[in-house]
Amino acid sequence: MKDFDGIDAKIVLARQRLNELASSFKAFCENQQNEVRVETDHSAGTKRIVFSPTEAIPLAWSAAIGEILYDLRSALDHAVYVMTARRNPELLDERFTAFPISETAGNWDAAGGSKAVRPNKRAGRYKIRALPAEAIAVIERIQPFRVEPPLTPEQTTLWIFDRLANIDKHRTLNICRFRSQGAQFHPGDSPLSVKQIVISMPLKLEEGTVLMQWQPSGDLDSEPEFAVRVEFDIAFDEAGPQATHLQGVISSLNEFGSLVLDILRELRRIHESSEDDLQPPGEES
Repeated sequence: MKDFDGIDAKIVLARQRLNELASSFKAFCENQQNEVRVETDHSAGTKRIVFSPTEAIPLAWSAAIGEILYDLRSALDHAVYVMTARRNPELLDERFTAFPISETAGNWDAAGGSKAVRPNKRAGRYKIRALPAEAIAVIERIQPFRVEPPLTPEQTTLWIFDRLANIDKHRTLNICRFRSQGAQFHPGDSPLSVKQIVISMPLKLEEGTVLMQWQPSGDLDSEPEFAVRVEFDIAFDEAGPQATHLQGVISSLNEFGSLVLDILRELRRIHESSEDDLQPPGEES
């Protein structure tokens, strides 16, 4: 078995789970697990169309998202581990050898402060100290703290990915319906006569969300009813990093997966090149 075979298995599993989740999302959204109702406010002389979900978002989806994030994050840690074990096994630290993601230079630095007798084992540089210099340079270059203004470390894909993976370890990831394309309003056969109409179309869709409100020019009770179809997707809710709020789950996971694959591709190349250098003369791997 090659060193990266176990890593590849985690990536394949993450992709399978992501494809299954995307199919579940698509079926749920297309089946319109919701209804809309027309409410009348006689005191204000207005009517409104209100969104109402008829089926809760399955809790199992949050668990599936967590499994995908875990497999991707674990693949990065696994790569650092096997590279360390192959090149400098005496420097393996079962607790701290891992792929670092640092949002500040202080979290990256392994010095541990001016009065430190021992290195800071939680620092990013310490975790990968046994890797080839080229691998260390690649990993440092993509760290969130290296981002250039006006972006901040908390806006980088790598930091967001790591943050979500850590959140999932401790609690359920919150997801919600959000409007991705729009809504189609189809009034009945009678023409709609109004004095004023407001289409709000908020991004987040939940019980009681007002999609449209209008003031009829005629009798409130004789106003035609509507058929409404709302196009929506599944997104991360407000409980995660700010940059993920109301971002599509599938598109975000695809972005994380592409990033992880790019990193692993570079580390694999360096690892295989280093392995060639480590082979005794006349011995093949």
